[in-house]
Amino acid sequence: MFKKIVLAAAVAALAGSANAAVVYQSESAKLQVGGRLDAAINSVALSERAADKKVELVGTARFRVAAESNITDGIKALGFGEWQIGAETSHNDQWNTRFAYVGFKTDDYGQLTFGQNQPAAVIALSATDILIDWGAKATTSYEYAAKARQEGLIDYRYKKSFTNQAVKLGLSYQTAGLATVDSGVSLAGGYEYGEYFPVGLNLAYDYYRVSATAPANLDDKNVLTVSLTGGDLTAGLYAAGLYQYTDYEHKASVHGYELAAGYTWDSGVQFLVLFNEKVQDNAVIVSNFAGELSYKFNPNFRAYVEAEIGAGNIETVNPATGKKIGSTHERSDDKVAFHLQYNY
Repeated sequence: MFKKIVLAAAVAALAGSANAAVVYQSESAKLQVGGRLDAAINSVALSERAADKKVELVGTARFRVAAESNITDGIKALGFGEWQIGAETSHNDQWNTRFAYVGFKTDDYGQLTFGQNQPAAVIALSATDILIDWGAKATTSYEYAAKARQEGLIDYRYKKSFTNQAVKLGLSYQTAGLATVDSGVSLAGGYEYGEYFPVGLNLAYDYYRVSATAPANLDDKNVLTVSLTGGDLTAGLYAAGLYQYTDYEHKASVHGYELAAGYTWDSGVQFLVLFNEKVQDNAVIVSNFAGELSYKFNPNFRAYVEAEIGAGNIETVNPATGKKIGSTHERSDDKVAFHLQYNY
């Protein structure tokens, strides 16, 4: 069950990597390619106060490649890359790297990679980061890189499954290859127990030291993340909660809270809902609900609708100090998007 939850979170983040096709395979090597095409009817903002209200059809595309080959018994070389690419004429100059790493994969001792990847803290963050596109706004983990896809990362992962239980460990070192960051470290672990309704506990610690030329709104920080999971994200009931505490060197500290729940039916229907709240210097700077309803016509093709709805009134802080400035007396904008997506 533990592997299924981790896989489901990875599929949500990588948008269909499970559908990759094997284009070459021998006794010692394998090459897979995959990707997705997506058409979204996107309402940029629904609230009456939004100045820019419009509805448009937007196309996006991704391409990925994964390869591995034997080095010796029990050890393989691996490479993985994923890119967001232009899907419309007006996007012809787009080729944005999401993942690009190489490394070693062993049968018994885990995996070591070098390049652009997500750090070990994702072990804890993935518990509530379950929607395909939106949500996951209550943490500070993505402020230095989109979805923590960090450049110049050295990452080690290990996972082991036993009867009705499993463990997962990770250790990452961030080099100065990530813009605005001089160095960083991420350490995480997870444990799950149970067969019919597995429950899990995940812990993560991050430290980042920013460069002297970093923008004023970025700061050295220590981050502690705790998440709990119950059930199976790929079938039946799933529930999760996350708390994150960020201690900045100079700015006011941040408390983040996320609660997630969902249900997946055998028919291919899945419903997910997420609550996000982030508080800094007693100011609520994020407060919303995010939801997703999806239907899989087959393993490759699905339709889904996502929405974000503002909850409590949003307050403002000084981006350089994190100190509370005041309240906007307004909640965040609402938005909704309908997608048709083909994964290959």
